[in-house]
This record gives sequence, C-alpha cells and structure tokens, in this order.
Amino acid sequence: MTPPLDQWVLVRNCLTLYEAFVVRSALEGSDIECFLPDESLLGIRPELAIALGGARVLVRSDDLERAAEALRDIEAAAGDDSGEE
Repeated sequence: MTPPLDQWVLVRNCLTLYEAFVVRSALEGSDIECFLPDESLLGIRPELAIALGGARVLVRSDDLERAAEALRDIEAAAGDDSGEE
C-alpha cells in the first residue's frame, strides 16, 4: 500500500519514465526510499508525460536534502567520467 502523499515531496521531475527509473535506482542505491506516483499511468501511456509535466520522483520529506545531495553527487561523478585516463 502506498503511503499518504502528504509525507512525500518532489525531488526530481523527469522528462520520461525511463529517466525516473534511473533516478529511483540512484536513490535506492543510496538507501533513500522513493515513490513514482506516475509510474502506472506513464507505463501504459508514455505520451502523457508531456501533459503531466514529466514523471515525478518523490522522497519522504525527512530525506529531501539527503536525496538532493545524492543526486548532485551522482550527476557530478557522471560529468567527470569522460572516459579518458
């Protein structure tokens, strides 16, 4: 059963559901619980992502700062990985 939405806050709004899956994987890898409220709808009708403003990734309000920091760190590491040694 999904917890009430008042305990959850938006940490990222993704263009596609697949991008939201990557964000969810990164957050779960950092032991941060997250929730994709649009997962079922966008899984069936992905073209609705534009109308909805993207796929929302929510985290518990207590984890918001930690989640934002984890995503910044992952994005920074991905930007530093140029493939050159």
